[in-house]
Amino acid sequence: SIASQSVGSGSIASQSVGSGSIASQSVGSSGISGTKQINSMGGVNDGPFAKKRLDPKDFQFSKQSGQVLSKQPGTISGQQFTIDDCQDCDIFVCDYTATVSADNCTNCRIFIGPCESSVFLRNCKGCDVVIACQQFRVRDCTDCNVWLYSQTEPVVEETKNFKVGCFRFTYFSLRSQFSSAGLSVWENRWSEVFNFTPNSGTFELMSADEEAACKVGPLSKYCDWVTSEEEAQ
Repeated sequence: SIASQSVGSGSIASQSVGSGSIASQSVGSSGISGTKQINSMGGVNDGPFAKKRLDPKDFQFSKQSGQVLSKQPGTISGQQFTIDDCQDCDIFVCDYTATVSADNCTNCRIFIGPCESSVFLRNCKGCDVVIACQQFRVRDCTDCNVWLYSQTEPVVEETKNFKVGCFRFTYFSLRSQFSSAGLSVWENRWSEVFNFTPNSGTFELMSADEEAACKVGPLSKYCDWVTSEEEAQ
């Protein structure tokens, strides 16, 4: 059977029901048209206007050792990202994100680009990390150094021998990513650290020499998709 209906100026809706049949709809003379297929079980298959499904594996670095791992600008675009169980890796997340967690990493050098919400660093040992985020929290970490941009007070919990300094990093799209993440370069509260467990955790602010001795990067040394000239822009 076939049913048809005219809805508004220049718009047509039609449907043919049965095995292998197709239903289509066009809305408004200047509207957006799309096509959906009705399968034999009565379900609907998305047509050409369906959003591409994201693969969780594209938004994580997990269980890696001795590797250079990087995400280029435009490959994350505000999604959540996770880093876990990595050892002796150089890791560069060079795009803006929603939230980021780094867990159980040892002797890694990590860059985390502008994050519009929270970055969590947990159960890590001997890591050097550069981070830009709205909120930063570290818990159960030992012997870690962080060069930080945080728009709110950083929070330390159950963490020993932790040093924090001011954010130091550069590459060609960093400024636009700060904007995409809703972060202002003029509102860095990296030094206003709140120690949630003062009786069982220690932290200190870096000296100027320690800040200058950042071991993360430069990008052009590790990633063939950026040159030293682009990095300085």
